[in-house]
Amino acid sequence: MRAAFIGLTVVAASFGVVAAVACDDGDQTFAERREEFRDEASERLEDIDNEIDEAREEAARASQDERDDIDEQIDRLEEQRDNVRDELEDARDATEEEFDDARERIDDDLADLRDSVKSFTDGLKERLD
Repeated sequence: MRAAFIGLTVVAASFGVVAAVACDDGDQTFAERREEFRDEASERLEDIDNEIDEAREEAARASQDERDDIDEQIDRLEEQRDNVRDELEDARDATEEEFDDARERIDDDLADLRDSVKSFTDGLKERLD
């Protein structure tokens, strides 16, 4: 009987909630682990996209001067998001040796993006209230 290593991966969800996800590294191939990560990261990006879209809708309430500044900030967030999306696409072809570094970099960049979006939306709410 082969003993399978059960690892515990902590996944930071897009809303800052941390969930523990058990993974059986003994039965999952590298390609499956890579695809699972890509799916999770894509979901997090989709959540961030939705938040950016909601912020853009909220910004419609601002004066034109404020809107110009808000639109510039949203453009920077979208550029940051696009960079993460590009990294994620590049990770599609990562070798097993490259994948851990790519995963760590993407996780860090997603966390930074999430923090940037939260800071922006919090500031936008204060600005518009």
